[in-house]
Amino acid sequence: TASVIFANRINGITYGVETWGDYRATQNWRLSAGFNYLHKDLNLEPGATTASLDQHQGNDPDYQVSLRSSLDIAKDVEWDIGIRFVDNLTRPTVPGYVALDTRIGWDVTEAVELSLAGFNLLDDDDGHRETRDALSGRDIPRSVYAGLRVRF
Repeated sequence: TASVIFANRINGITYGVETWGDYRATQNWRLSAGFNYLHKDLNLEPGATTASLDQHQGNDPDYQVSLRSSLDIAKDVEWDIGIRFVDNLTRPTVPGYVALDTRIGWDVTEAVELSLAGFNLLDDDDGHRETRDALSGRDIPRSVYAGLRVRF
């Protein structure tokens, strides 16, 4: 009788850090920042196949930085803006990027909110990639949304 054993046969170390902080600059203005770093040093055991090495090692950015501001402009109007910096990916290669998002919201009444939001505002018309290679990947485009939320 034959038996089949599946194992990734990868050894190594990983380490990293993730940190977040919030600061209330004024009663109406909140700032937050975040940073995470991940290091991986992974190797195949002798005699292991490399057929799916990239898949098993993962494809993670080494670092990401996020900055966010939330401002209550008036009693019923809020403005949020955020920027994030994401390092490149290596397997498959995807360039790093910087993304800027913003949103303004107005509570017309306690039950009705209107908003306007923009995402990836620094991108050109093609957008940016977040995963996969150039042949099978999909660009994340710049976009703007108008919103209406009704609470009942």
